Amino acid sequence: MLAAFLGASLRPSQVAQALTHTQTGDITIPGSGAASPYPSTVFVQGEPGLITDINIRLVGLSHTFPDDLDIVLEHEPSGVTVLIMSDACGADDLNNAEILFDDQSPNGLLPDLGCSSSNGVFYHRQPTNYGSGDSLVAPAPTSGYSGALSAFNGLTPNGTWRLWVYDDASPDTGLLSEWRLEITADTSAIVIPGSGTAAGYASPNPYNIVSGRTGLITDVNVTVSRLSHTWPNDIDMLLVSPDGDSVILMADACGSNDIRSITLTFDQQAANTLPASSCSTGTYRPTSGTFSGGAPAPAGPYGTSLNVFNGENPNGTWRVYIYDDNDIDTGFIIDGITLNITTGSSIIQIPSSGNATPYPYNIVVSGLTGVVTDVNVNISGLTHEWASDIDMLLVSPNGIPVMLMSDACVAERLTNVNFSFNDEVGSG
Repeated sequence: MLAAFLGASLRPSQVAQALTHTQTGDITIPGSGAASPYPSTVFVQGEPGLITDINIRLVGLSHTFPDDLDIVLEHEPSGVTVLIMSDACGADDLNNAEILFDDQSPNGLLPDLGCSSSNGVFYHRQPTNYGSGDSLVAPAPTSGYSGALSAFNGLTPNGTWRLWVYDDASPDTGLLSEWRLEITADTSAIVIPGSGTAAGYASPNPYNIVSGRTGLITDVNVTVSRLSHTWPNDIDMLLVSPDGDSVILMADACGSNDIRSITLTFDQQAANTLPASSCSTGTYRPTSGTFSGGAPAPAGPYGTSLNVFNGENPNGTWRVYIYDDNDIDTGFIIDGITLNITTGSSIIQIPSSGNATPYPYNIVVSGLTGVVTDVNVNISGLTHEWASDIDMLLVSPNGIPVMLMSDACVAERLTNVNFSFNDEVGSG
């Protein structure tokens, strides 16, 4: 029986770092066609973590008809491209302007018409594209541009960053003096698999979450935040409690379609399991397939219900083993894995050996008249690792003892079980 409840959200703290990389060489924009150089590049190496936010700052941008400009940012080796500016600002000159493109800018897009021609004007705006069918010329990517810088989230910041600047109409010209990448990278992100593109465990492996709570578990939910993968069917995910019990959260689910930055919550009370294809953000029951990872994960058999953890002490190290069971495709988890644990205070604590606490547990009955004609006993929320160890005796106020259970349920684990003892129920 549970007297109190506590919701606990447990997650390691994130470690974020700010990175700035600058290209200071002038980019000359002709009356029509590709700028020079085409592209302008920034090479990043040796930076840890994965991108959680990226902005790009254009410094010293001048043009006599900025509506002509099409500007694309590309990352290699990922091949992700974002169209940051196209058909904006109309015919009004830009004169040594500074523009910070930021998905989270509260100021919205650049003006479609009528940007300020004041010298050194500053704009803090979201990536802006007013046209359609924009296509740069080779060797730039000619299609498939994203419209948000968040397309780079989850990628390594390392690699070659290319800024492609193109003028799509004559005769006006321009100049860009400098551009900067402003990157936030999270070093606590989980990379799937950690080995690169070969099948194997994620890094870090296992992903450890240490709990420090009171009471016994009555409910466990798990949230995987901002999960991406290019073939999610490859993902096998196993949760192991401090007591060594384990549940497959997901395996052989979500099919072959890319998932990008989705959040999955696993809750035994959810209506559905994960679909076989095309997963999206939502709440699901654990979806068990085959967990393919070997050591250091524990060997099976594995549980299929989060209820297996009910009645356990929540304290200790919880481990999440994430295994990618096929080569080539990869993924990552940006915002980590959260355990949401509900605990309750038990009214009777049963030790590994000896008397329970309290011993005895007293129930005071008063105010009833007449004589006893029937007694039933309900035991609620009983949990024990080895049920046949339990001896349970009921003693009346007159000292009459009745053994409720002893050496029963041999070698079985009981988890939050309810028993009703009633003489009218047959044996078995």
